[in-house]
Amino acid sequence: MALVVYILCVLAILVLFCFFNHTKKWNRRPWSIWPLIPANFHRLHDWLAEILEANHGTVLIKRPPLLFGSDVLLTSDPANVQHIMSTNFSNYPKGSPWKQRFDIFGESIFNSDYDEWTYHRKVFRGYYSHRQFKELAAKSLHKCIHTDLIPVLDSFTEQHVAVDMQALFKRLLSCFAFYICTGSKPSSFNVESLEDPYSKAMDDAFEAILVRHLMPEGLAKFQRQLRIGTEKTLMEAWKIVDCVFEEQVQMKKEKLSKVATLNEDEDFTVLAIHMIGGKLAGSRPVTCKVTRDNILGLLMAIQDTTSITLAWFFWVLSKHSSVEAKIRKELQEYLPKGGEGKICQMLVPEQLTKMVYLHAALCETLRLFPPAPIQTRIAAEKDTLPSGHQINQQTEIAISTYAMARMTSVWGQDCNEFKPERWITENGSIRHEPPHKFFSFNAGPRICPGKELGFTLIKTFAAVIIQSYHVEAVQQFPIIATGIFLQMKHGLMVRLKKIGA
Repeated sequence: MALVVYILCVLAILVLFCFFNHTKKWNRRPWSIWPLIPANFHRLHDWLAEILEANHGTVLIKRPPLLFGSDVLLTSDPANVQHIMSTNFSNYPKGSPWKQRFDIFGESIFNSDYDEWTYHRKVFRGYYSHRQFKELAAKSLHKCIHTDLIPVLDSFTEQHVAVDMQALFKRLLSCFAFYICTGSKPSSFNVESLEDPYSKAMDDAFEAILVRHLMPEGLAKFQRQLRIGTEKTLMEAWKIVDCVFEEQVQMKKEKLSKVATLNEDEDFTVLAIHMIGGKLAGSRPVTCKVTRDNILGLLMAIQDTTSITLAWFFWVLSKHSSVEAKIRKELQEYLPKGGEGKICQMLVPEQLTKMVYLHAALCETLRLFPPAPIQTRIAAEKDTLPSGHQINQQTEIAISTYAMARMTSVWGQDCNEFKPERWITENGSIRHEPPHKFFSFNAGPRICPGKELGFTLIKTFAAVIIQSYHVEAVQQFPIIATGIFLQMKHGLMVRLKKIGA
């Protein structure tokens, strides 16, 4: 509601700006498309994709003076993306605008640039690649599947009721993320209720962050001073997040107090490593705030992006029964059988990596429905992009991953179609696309360090569900929420049917 009120208020300013510039065409003077944003806000990502397709993948948007801020260059051109994220990487940090908008994540790797980012990157790579982390992830995933997922799905199936799979996936992945980060989930968590204060607080925070992308920084500061609007919402969400973190710290302290010593061999969670001060925590002093910031960033990376991908994947499957059938056949071929001819519910990465069609279907889902539809950077110095566009210092760059998937020049005339086969070579192996073209996991030095873990999570959840259930979506096409993440605005309501029942 706060977001709607803000849009209506600023619309008056934009209409006046549009009136005084009505003689200019938006495709010749890109800045005049800005007043049209409120009218197209409900379909923002599709609208931007149409603009980029009509402008060869790149358009410069000059912000009107009344809205302040730097110009924005919007692009979905893979050549530009490669230049920004790889070739001239040092010239395009996330910058201070990003840190101001996402200040709830503090000094985490998510907000860092240059030396700070390099340091955090080294620490996280050491953690992700460690044998004990992989063992912890496997153990936590097994617990999440057998303790949470399967009992809940069986319960909904027996009751013959519809379930919001997006909310369910978000809760399950949140449990997994807390197992990895702290060793235990918050006391407020109840998987079957599909609601908890932490997730609600983060949703509120991301809505406020979205508004920050649209309003002048001065107005945001004014809201903070008066504790009104979305800034007040963010403050309240921030308190809840900090309370959850404090609860986890106290639980870990109680555990530490009951043992003489605790080393990384006994507790390899992120929180324990930071509190013990092991070598994997890095060479710098570890403060409570640094621990909190990094854990919050990791929780977000695991929970939100993975749950969104799974929701879109099962919506797509419900509309493409042939794809679902091929994946189920592949599961029967590669996975070992259980006691009564049923496929084993415990999967291992070695089995999952053999499933080419499952991987292809997931890549196609990530292509069409990237969890993070837009990423921004800021130009530190003047530059010229491969597209020929001149970039001034402090120009903000917005890369539309969502639009890139819908560019005929990038993916062909069938770019809007869901076709897993585009990811399979003639000899039946996976076709690997360059990251600046398949941008769902980022590209260049900032490519996602948790990509392997992300695929393992998605494949495991998908395989466990597909082997035992048929998922039927209730709605025809979910409404895409306009936000930081590509969530479904009203969730994904489905009905589950047990295979063979």
